[in-house]
Amino acid sequence: MKIGILAHGFMNWTGGIDFLRSVVLSLKAFQPEVQIIFLVPSKGPRVQLYNTIISVLNWITPLIHKGAAQRAIVSDVEVINMISKISKISEVIKIDIGTRALLNVCNKHEIDILLPSIKPLPKDLAVPWIGYLADFQHKYYPEYFSRIERQRRDKWFLKMLDQASSVLVNSNQTRSDASELAQDAKNKLVCLPFNAAPEKEWLSSVGSQKMNAHILKGPFFIICNQFWKHKGYEVALQAFSQFSKSHPNVRLIITGKTLDTRDPTYFGRIEELINNLGLTSRVDILGLVPKLDQIHLLRSSIALIQPTFFEGGPGGGSVYDAVSVGCSCIISDIAVNRELASESLVTYFKVGDANDLANVMRDQVDFHKNNFKQPAQLEETGHIRRQACGRVLFVTVENQLSKN
Repeated sequence: MKIGILAHGFMNWTGGIDFLRSVVLSLKAFQPEVQIIFLVPSKGPRVQLYNTIISVLNWITPLIHKGAAQRAIVSDVEVINMISKISKISEVIKIDIGTRALLNVCNKHEIDILLPSIKPLPKDLAVPWIGYLADFQHKYYPEYFSRIERQRRDKWFLKMLDQASSVLVNSNQTRSDASELAQDAKNKLVCLPFNAAPEKEWLSSVGSQKMNAHILKGPFFIICNQFWKHKGYEVALQAFSQFSKSHPNVRLIITGKTLDTRDPTYFGRIEELINNLGLTSRVDILGLVPKLDQIHLLRSSIALIQPTFFEGGPGGGSVYDAVSVGCSCIISDIAVNRELASESLVTYFKVGDANDLANVMRDQVDFHKNNFKQPAQLEETGHIRRQACGRVLFVTVENQLSKN
């Protein structure tokens, strides 16, 4: 069997790239013989035209609307870098945007099925496909989206639920949200199990010289999120300020892209809050760091803090990585995060409550001293998770093929 993995819509999104990695490795864990062909939309006239249009818009829009969000051009750098580290992929093919390009490459390389499609493809496409819905953030935080964007997302999601025979989601919460939007699509929705698992190099990584220099400065908590408004940085910083009064030797390290395209001023406000709280010398913002450096920081931290107000999957990507390498996690008790209640490494605090988070951080300092898992144990647990996720994916693929 040949499965085409669609990088469309995932390429400029760190969490999306990590999701594609988990899909591939889960499939391979359950069915090693399956052939994986990565399709990367980064070559051809339609890609060039799209990038030209976006570049012009990014130049013009700020002149009309100061501080307006910037659109990302199509770039395959991050996804190609990720693919190069997965030895189990049979082939990588750069293609143009559009269904015609998809059909041509599928016919040429005898690809049996395409997934996960973040864009609704034609219902009668000659090649079977499986859709994907990330989340319904616009339903819970409409203020983060314009009226037109909210309408567009609902229309887009409805189209996906209508045209796809199977749709992957990362949580029971997202499955419930999708079912409310289109009740007759309930049986199409496939919730993927939490499949946190470490790469072998993650458990042996010693980090770069820059990362080790930060670690040698003393104990620390860590946050690994992009600087998006819904990630709850204000809560985490208020909690860290309280915690610091009794633990002045502990620092906070933050990694992740510092730009929220919906609100380019957000990062500046967080920097101002850090300064107003007197935490400038105690908080290190490292920006986006190489994956192995991030993993090394997680392994060396007291715990990961995930103060988010919203996620499409349990804990988000940072909790996935942290649990993979045996790092304790302090996470907000929103419904989607509660789907990780059986994970021993996870501790909850009341969402939005800085006092509660500070108390949990104090408890975690002592717990950290006795919370170490051996690499072999982490690898075995991760493999079991991936096999379980791969089984769900493979059954979905077989069911889809049987309908065509």
